[in-house]
Amino acid sequence: MFCTASRQSSAISYMQPAQLRNRAIRTAREFFAHEQILEVRTPRAVVSAALEPYIDTLSIAGRELQEPLQLATSPEFSLKKIFRAELQENPTARGIYEIAPVFRDDAASKNHSPEFTLVEWYTRETTLDTLLDTTARLITTLATATGFADAVHPSKKFDLPTLFRDAGCAFDFADERSVVAAYQSRHPTLPTHLNTMDAAIICFNLLFDEFVLPILRAETSLVALVGYPTYLAALAYESEHCAERAEIYYRGLELANGYREEYRAEIARARWLRYNAIRALRGVPEHKLDEELLAHLADLQGVCGIAVGLERVLACFNEHYSTRDLARID
Repeated sequence: MFCTASRQSSAISYMQPAQLRNRAIRTAREFFAHEQILEVRTPRAVVSAALEPYIDTLSIAGRELQEPLQLATSPEFSLKKIFRAELQENPTARGIYEIAPVFRDDAASKNHSPEFTLVEWYTRETTLDTLLDTTARLITTLATATGFADAVHPSKKFDLPTLFRDAGCAFDFADERSVVAAYQSRHPTLPTHLNTMDAAIICFNLLFDEFVLPILRAETSLVALVGYPTYLAALAYESEHCAERAEIYYRGLELANGYREEYRAEIARARWLRYNAIRALRGVPEHKLDEELLAHLADLQGVCGIAVGLERVLACFNEHYSTRDLARID
């Protein structure tokens, strides 16, 4: 069952960023050892680094490189390939994880740094609900280890269509035109940066910020969101116009994003190509398809994975530091 610690003890509240990170990383490794999930290492420089249309990569070039490489925005693709190989050798393998530095071409802010740390893991024969419970236990364990052990609250899980409806903004999640109409009924002028292919995604995100985010900010425990539309699926399994994807928030800040893995290569490929078409309309480079990953997706049936932003978790439970403070390495 979800639970989270909400109040800090004075003994640990003034730890320096390096001390907080060290304690958190040691705690995470102990947590996964207890779960019998194996730590691995993936490359930082990769040929294919992202899938989503709004995640932009940083490139590196060299005299001996035949083509530029991308700095990994997540260890996702590499971890899936490693876990697939592990399962081929050992079908009873429990899972793998990595505590990985990742890079995104985004402006630095209070809650984001271009370089940050993801704790990401994959397990076999796991439901999304079980994965969310494990993630809540990890976040709680990290919070407790860094000083927030005085109060524990049960977590909540919200179904997004119900949450939107109760907030007064109902629309059909299976119909992309419905979310655009819902936005236009409240804001007659569509955003100027919107194009014909990303209208549903942008309108959904804007309505989310308007109607759902205030609810999440008022919650004092961890909140899991499920029931995402398929146009926000990324590599989540798609069933009946719904993506088996979930996110975890604390006081309105996203801490984790995970899903039951899509194992049908033809669906993943079509999604990837559509996202690239959106990127082309945005005037930014397309994301190269990871053909090795697509070729072996079928072996990931029954696998679930999730990523937790380490610095965001620490910043949530330590008012002295922002995510950017904790991500700095200088």
